[in-house]
Formats: sequence, C-alpha cells, structure tokens
Amino acid sequence: MTGIEKLIKSIVTNLKDKFIDLKTCEALAGFLETTTHQHIITTTPGIYIANVGSGGIKTVPSGEIDIKLYMVAYLMVYNKTNSQKREHTVQKLLNDLLIYISDSQYWSLNNTFAAKSVESMDFHGLSKGHQSSPSEWRTGFPVMAWASDLYGEGSPIDNLALWAITWEQRIRIGDNVYSEEIIGFPPKKPSITENIKSMS
Repeated sequence: MTGIEKLIKSIVTNLKDKFIDLKTCEALAGFLETTTHQHIITTTPGIYIANVGSGGIKTVPSGEIDIKLYMVAYLMVYNKTNSQKREHTVQKLLNDLLIYISDSQYWSLNNTFAAKSVESMDFHGLSKGHQSSPSEWRTGFPVMAWASDLYGEGSPIDNLALWAITWEQRIRIGDNVYSEEIIGFPPKKPSITENIKSMS
C-alpha cells in the first residue's frame, strides 16, 4: 500500500468513526465503474474521498520525500420528498466536516502534516449544465469531471445535493537515514479539542 493509499484509507476510517450518520464513506477510485447512480441514491448521506493530484515534491535532509496532495471529499445527500430536510442535512454535515478537517487533522498517521487551505464548493450548477473556469486545481478537470459523473452526466440525478470539500495535505514518505532524535518528524500541535480539554 502506497503512502497515498494509506492516507485515503485512514481518512475514510476516521470519517466513518466520527460521522456515524453517514450511510456510506469510501474512496472514489474513478468514474462510475466503481459506483452506480442507484447506489448513490440509496446510500446518502455519503462521502467519497479522492486524491486529484499533487503539488511540490521535495527531499528533506533525512532523505525522506515530502509530497503535497490535493484532496477532495464529495458530500452527497439525496432526498426526493423533502428538499428543506435535504439542505438542512447537507449544511449540518458540511459545517461539521469543515471544522473537523480544519482542526489540524492528521488522520491518525505519523507521516502526515496538518490539513491546509480547507474550502468548500457547491456543485448544484452542474445539474443545470453550468461549467466552472478551471483556473486552479479545485475547479480543474479531475474535480469537475468526477463531480459531474457523480451527479449523473447527461441525465443529472434530481433532488441530490453535492458539495466538494477540498484541502491540501503533505505526507512524508521514504526512509529516515538519521536517528529520529536528530531529524524527527515536525511536532504536531494539539487540536482545538485537545486544547479545550487540557484547560478544563
């Protein structure tokens, strides 16, 4: 298992444990060869996790390599009979996810830096045929294409809310040629939750 695969698996595990109301939480390996529209409709609220690219790659003094990854969590909620309930559900989950991912989230891994630049985007316009300008990776081809595919390209799924939460995350891979006491992994700062607990 590669470092990226391990990260995605750990994200899925953490989100399943934290958000128990989700009916599905899984890696999105590609287009609908891996999932179906009927599966999506019957298993929301759901989250699909994907790595859509990488940024700067650099070698650190220990001989290990730091890779910046571009991550997406597609949040989907379907409700055919009550649009207000659908939107309430998606907004509650969206707010909680933004806080959870932003809270120095390391996904229980030792080789992961904190999640950075967490943003969210509503893809409702895709169901109306609107296109976003791919000026950066968050609105680039992989993010938009997978969102269109989840929505049902050609015949969009009605009554489906689809949001993307995007963030950047660096992971460190390879072998440390020095003792960890000499060049260790950057220390992790306590999360907001841990700081509150320590003060009480």
